[in-house]
Amino acid sequence: MAKLEIQTGTENEILRMKSKKVVDFGMKTARLELGLGELVKGMKGILDDQKGLGLAAPQVGENVRVILVRMNSGSDHETIFVMINPEIVKRSWGGEGSGDGLSLQTRTGSGLQLILGKVKKGGRSGAGSSEIENVGKKLETDENGAEFVLPEGAEVAEEGCLSLPGYYVNVVRAKDIVVNFVDGRGLLKKGKGLGGAGGVVGSRGGAGKKLSSMTLNLSGLNARIVQHEVDHLDGMLICDRVME
Repeated sequence: MAKLEIQTGTENEILRMKSKKVVDFGMKTARLELGLGELVKGMKGILDDQKGLGLAAPQVGENVRVILVRMNSGSDHETIFVMINPEIVKRSWGGEGSGDGLSLQTRTGSGLQLILGKVKKGGRSGAGSSEIENVGKKLETDENGAEFVLPEGAEVAEEGCLSLPGYYVNVVRAKDIVVNFVDGRGLLKKGKGLGGAGGVVGSRGGAGKKLSSMTLNLSGLNARIVQHEVDHLDGMLICDRVME
């Protein structure tokens, strides 16, 4: 199997391209000519090696709508979900669908940039900054007079990314989401492929199918990871969460 490598950089064409929906589940990927099962297993290997929480196919060089998410990280119920064609259909903040509502009630002083979740001065994190502490609380910086309100249903947390090594930023995302996807966890099992009728996607919860549709209601970190990875499928990186 071709070796998967992490794609990095803000100008990387693969990371900046909108990924295509998986229609043929017996497909070969465009770049490395991998089967879907091979791609998923390779992504799982990288996720484990990097001790990551999530990974999207564009991050390993393939622009298809596939993500891996480590749910309930660090708990007795930790498990890795393989989500094919994930679609966020409801958010507690930001509107429905995969398109983001990034607006906050904001007013920035001269020379400031507003990161979603943090005010920073002169484009460098930390200098004269104030971090959001409580949902709905208006914050001000004495020096610059910048203020904003974190909307109800949103929360802020620091995020990093394997594709942007060493870069961390506070990001505001919906606290709760509903996501539809094709459950590809069966592809991680030894010997599981997608040849013939086994690749047919059944109805929601359909028994006897290797792949079936699923809907999850997620909150907190689980919801954040999915939103981060779906961003990758749409060519968005966490650095794009900066609002000037």
